[in-house]
Amino acid sequence: MNNAITLLEDAAPDHVLLLTDIEKPDGASNFGEYLLSAPVTKIPTDHIKVGDFLLLPAGAIPSADGIIIAGSSAFNESLLSGKNLPV
Repeated sequence: MNNAITLLEDAAPDHVLLLTDIEKPDGASNFGEYLLSAPVTKIPTDHIKVGDFLLLPAGAIPSADGIIIAGSSAFNESLLSGKNLPV
């Protein structure tokens, strides 16, 4: 089990893309679409705070627990479960 945890830690990214300036403009009808066009800033993962909005590019490994609020994806959780199943 320790080997799987070490592999997971080694795979974790050092930086994330933080969405900035995410105030919903009056004319935006879909907040998710607005978020996908918001400016991003690259920050170290240890600077992530509760409530931050992060952009996770396709194929990237999530660096924190969270909720997908726009777009869709599937994650390979085989390092956690031992089974190669998308979630």
